[in-house]
Amino acid sequence: MTRTTYLKWLKRAFWAATGFYWVGLFILTHTPLPPPLVIVKSDKTAHFWGHGLLAAAVFTSLRLAGRRDPMLLTLVIGLLYGAMDEWLQIPIPGRSCELIDWFADAAGVAVAVCLGALITRWHDRRAERASW
Repeated sequence: MTRTTYLKWLKRAFWAATGFYWVGLFILTHTPLPPPLVIVKSDKTAHFWGHGLLAAAVFTSLRLAGRRDPMLLTLVIGLLYGAMDEWLQIPIPGRSCELIDWFADAAGVAVAVCLGALITRWHDRRAERASW
């Protein structure tokens, strides 16, 4: 397998994985919840990780697609999706639309974008030094 073929396959595989994760996250967040056996005080950690992982996948997919700096686009997609996700939960039994949940979504997206930017910059500088 040539390097070009491998990179095309990798790009497609990452976009597919991002899409599957996004659909799975949407399904999980829009399924009615049964009454909890134990009262959970906060689900903010799940919001943070769920949307943070989605943002990392979108960031990486955009980067592999050739976008030089996908920070702003990833941030906009993540924030808008988090808001839409919360808003669409209003009519679902056992779910609620809470601003604090969106803040947790936004924090996960922001951390993922910052980490993605740092790793990308480190990788680009390393590749630049290697080309000398």
